[in-house]
Amino acid sequence: MSFLSFNICLLTDTEPGTGLGSVNTDNYIPRDHLGRPVIPASHIKGLMREELQNIKKQLALDNFSYDSILGKGGKSIECEGIIKITGPIMENEGEADTLMISRTAIHYPTGTALDKTLRTTQALAAGSVFTNGGVQINAANNSVEDIAVRFALRAISSIGGNRNRGSGRCRIEINGENRGPGELLKAFHKALSGAETVSGTPDPCGPIQLNDEPHWIDIIFRADQPVCCPENPTRANAIQTGFSIPASAVMGTLLHRVNNQNSTLADACFTSDQFRTWPLLPCAMNSSNEALSHPVRVSLTHKIAKLTSAKNFLPEDVQDLMFDPNDVYTAPHENPLKAYDGVLLGTPKGVVFWKSSEMPRVLRAHGALNSTADSLDDKEDVKKKELYQMTAMTPLVWRGQASIPGEMLEYVCGEWNASFGKHRGTMGSGRISIKKIDFKEFAAKGFEKAQVIIAQSPILLPRDVSGNICGNIAEMIGKWCKTHGLPSLETGEKGPLVSILAGVCFGWNRHADGYAGARKVVKPGSVFRLKSPVDTKDLEEAFRAGLGMGRNKGFGALAVHPGKAGALLNRSTENLQRKDSGPALVMAVKKILPLRNKTLPSVSQIYALISKLETGGNKSAIQYLGEQTKRDPNIAAAWQDVISPLKKILKSTQPDAANAAASAMRMLANIAGKQGGADK
Repeated sequence: MSFLSFNICLLTDTEPGTGLGSVNTDNYIPRDHLGRPVIPASHIKGLMREELQNIKKQLALDNFSYDSILGKGGKSIECEGIIKITGPIMENEGEADTLMISRTAIHYPTGTALDKTLRTTQALAAGSVFTNGGVQINAANNSVEDIAVRFALRAISSIGGNRNRGSGRCRIEINGENRGPGELLKAFHKALSGAETVSGTPDPCGPIQLNDEPHWIDIIFRADQPVCCPENPTRANAIQTGFSIPASAVMGTLLHRVNNQNSTLADACFTSDQFRTWPLLPCAMNSSNEALSHPVRVSLTHKIAKLTSAKNFLPEDVQDLMFDPNDVYTAPHENPLKAYDGVLLGTPKGVVFWKSSEMPRVLRAHGALNSTADSLDDKEDVKKKELYQMTAMTPLVWRGQASIPGEMLEYVCGEWNASFGKHRGTMGSGRISIKKIDFKEFAAKGFEKAQVIIAQSPILLPRDVSGNICGNIAEMIGKWCKTHGLPSLETGEKGPLVSILAGVCFGWNRHADGYAGARKVVKPGSVFRLKSPVDTKDLEEAFRAGLGMGRNKGFGALAVHPGKAGALLNRSTENLQRKDSGPALVMAVKKILPLRNKTLPSVSQIYALISKLETGGNKSAIQYLGEQTKRDPNIAAAWQDVISPLKKILKSTQPDAANAAASAMRMLANIAGKQGGADK
C-alpha cells in the first residue's frame, strides 16, 4: 500500500462549481464543512479516469483495465477500486482568492449574445494553491497500478468547468515525485509490458473449525471526509444520509479485512454465531479531545400524538420509561416534544442527548455522466449529464462494538484505514481503531443492573406478520428471554411494556442483483422493559444472539438503556432551564418576517452564516456579516437589505439562546429559496 500527497496550483481562473446556486449566482465554489474552498475528490477521480481512458485508447492497451484501479458502477464485488482520494483544501482564503465571472452564449451567425444565456459563477483566482490532497493506493510501490495512478494525477492539466474556454488550467505536484507525466507514462508502459500474473498465497485447504472463544471489541472510527449512509431509497435525485453507520457495513468492513489475508477464515467467521456487529453511532465532533462515550441510539419511538393534550399522556405512551416526555429546556410545559431521534451519551455529569437535527451535515451536488454501459469507454456515447444532490455527515467520531471469534483478533485489532457509505473512493474514509474489551464496558454503561433494553439495529419481523405488531414483537421478546434465562417481559395495564416503531427496511447487496428487497422490521430505538433488573453479565450471550433473525445482515442488535438524559449535548442545563430560547425565538422571528419582501442572499449564503453561528457563536456570525460588504458587488448587494436586521438579532440574542437565532435564519433561508424560484 502506498500514499500520495499532492497540491494543486491554479494557473488560470477556475470554476470548480458545486451545482448549487441562487438568483444572483448560478454556481458557487465547493467548500468543506469548515467553509474552506476545496477541489472535490470525485472531480479529481473523474479527470484521472479520463486520462487513463485516453492512454488505453491511444496505446491500444488491451491488457490494462482502469476500472480495476478506479472502480466502476455495478453489482459485483469486483467493481470496487483500489484507491481512495481526499480533495485538496485552500487553508487560508483571502479576499482576492474568489471572484465572479459572467459569460453568455454567442449566436454564431450574427456574433451576438443569445437572450437569457447570461450565467454568473463564482470562481477561484489564478495563483490559488490547494494543499493536503491525498491518494491512498492499495497496491505496492512502483507496481503497474501505482505508476498508473501517479501518471493519471500528474497528467491533469485543467480542472473545473469551462475547461475548453481556458478556465481551470493547473499544475499538480505530488510530494516526493519528481517525474513528469511523460516520464511516468514511459515507466507505466514499461511496467505493463513486463507485468506477470502473480498468484496470491493460497488459503488453507478445507473449511476452518473455529475453536477459540468469542471476544468483544471496541470500534472507534474517526472520519476525515464526509460520510453518507442512506437509510431509505429514493427515486428523486436527492440522497439523504442517516446519522449511523449500519451494523451490516461494520460487519462487511471487518470481514473484508480478514478476507484480504485469509478468505477461508472470513467465510467461517461470517457463518459463525460468535460474530455479531453493532452500528457505529456518533459520539463526538472529530476535533474534540474529550473522553469518548459509548453512544446509544434512540429514535422515533419517543413520539407522541399531536391531537391529545399533554396531561392525558401516560409515561408508557410517550417515552421509553427512562426518558422525559417533554423537552423542558426548549419547549413550553404544555407543548411536549413530538419526537426524539439521536443518541444518548454517558458523561461524568450524567447522560446527555445529542439530537440528530443538531448533528452537522453537508450538502453536496454531483454531476454524473451516464451511458448505456456500466462504465464510460470508447465504444459508448454519453447520453446526458445528470445532477444529483447528497447530504452527508461531516467528519465525526463514531463508536460501536462487536463480538468476534477469537481467530479474528490478530487481523482486525489495531489502527488501520477504513471507509464507509457511498462513494468510498472519494468519501467516507478515516482511521478505525479496534481493541479487545470486556462485555461490561459497553453493556452496563456504568450501571450494574439492566431493566430497559433498546434496539440498536432493525429487528427483523417474519414475512407473514400482520395485525398487532406489538403483540408479535412481545411474543418474540418472550421467547428470547426464556431462551437465555432472563426475567420475562413486564406487562402494564395496557399490555406488554414495549414501545416500538414498525416500518420497512431496504437493503443493498452487490451479490444479489443490487437491491436486497424490502423487509418488515421494528426500527432502531424501540424499547422494552423486563420485569426485574438483570446483571449485565447475564446479558452477554443474549446480546450476542440478538433478537430475531438476520444476524449476518446486521439485524437484532440490542443495548442496555443508559437512563434518562438530563441535558442536551453542548448546552448548559442551568442556562437552558431559564427558557430564554422561547422569547428569543419570538423576537428573532418578528425581525425576520419583514425581510420576506426584501432582496435576499442565496440559501447557501444564509446557511454559511448559520454555520458560523453554530460553530463560532454570535461574534463569529457578526464578523461574517461584516465581511460580506467587502466582497463582490453582486454578493454585497444581496446582503444589503438584511445585514442590519440580522446583526440586531445576533447582538440582542444571548449566547445560550443562539439556537433561536439559528432557527429564525433557517426560516429566512426557506423564504430565500421560494423567492429564488419565483419571477421578480
